[in-house]
Amino acid sequence: VADGSGNPTGAPLTNTGNINGGSNIKLVAVVTPPANAPAGDQQVYFKVSSPATGLSDVMVDKVTVQADRKLSLQNDRIGQVAPGGTVVYKHTLTNTGNID
Repeated sequence: VADGSGNPTGAPLTNTGNINGGSNIKLVAVVTPPANAPAGDQQVYFKVSSPATGLSDVMVDKVTVQADRKLSLQNDRIGQVAPGGTVVYKHTLTNTGNID
């Protein structure tokens, strides 16, 4: 259920009770994509059904998952070298974001 501004109020609904003919209630869906969701548009389905009549309806909407650009650079921090010598440090660059 939502307030007049569309903000969710209370716990998630499992039953609205009876809704009189010609009237309505405001509902808010709080959608949280998984942490590993790819960037782009994702379809979201909302279904309502009446336990009293068995009638139901489905609405399809979309959520746009933002591109999450994250890189992590790790080095091995291991190496010894004599004066005038050379040491090679290995680095690993990892894309931890949701886009290539």
